[in-house]
Amino acid sequence: MLDPVTRDGPLLLLCLAFALQGCLFAEPPEFNPRQTGVTFDLAVADPLPTKLVQFGTIAAPVAQQFTVKVISEDAGEEVWWAMHVNLNVGNDQFPDAGPNFLEPSTWTDKTREIRFTYQPLDDRPCRQLTLMACHRSSFNLDTSQCQPEAHEDTAMAVWWGTLGDGTISDCPQAAQTP
Repeated sequence: MLDPVTRDGPLLLLCLAFALQGCLFAEPPEFNPRQTGVTFDLAVADPLPTKLVQFGTIAAPVAQQFTVKVISEDAGEEVWWAMHVNLNVGNDQFPDAGPNFLEPSTWTDKTREIRFTYQPLDDRPCRQLTLMACHRSSFNLDTSQCQPEAHEDTAMAVWWGTLGDGTISDCPQAAQTP
């Protein structure tokens, strides 16, 4: 025959478990996302950066819309962007689109995109368009460019475009250093 303590032991433990205050499981850890660098999904960019963009003729230049998907974990910080024509190959001083910004988002947000329209305002037969984006802390508002030391936070896309009968050989060459 079982004694009363052995026989009712499991029941007694169950009653004690319900009588104790508190939770048997720890609270889940708080999720603090780590900021990632900004990236562009260039495989779905429109137009593709691998294609030469035709801006019409010198007599009738045509505006072209550009769309690029942006992916990043922002940890609450805005993503700033600007587009420059002939950046580092000409006398580019100011952005030709932007600066502008996207609200902070997460890596899983696949709907964010940068859109801008560009139409040539001169008769140069070829031009280079450079789009750059980075987080606000890496963006220089005076130059509308991402800081050079922030290369891990910077996304860039480059398109080459022609006007009229221009070809890629008419495009500007990199600046030569002495």
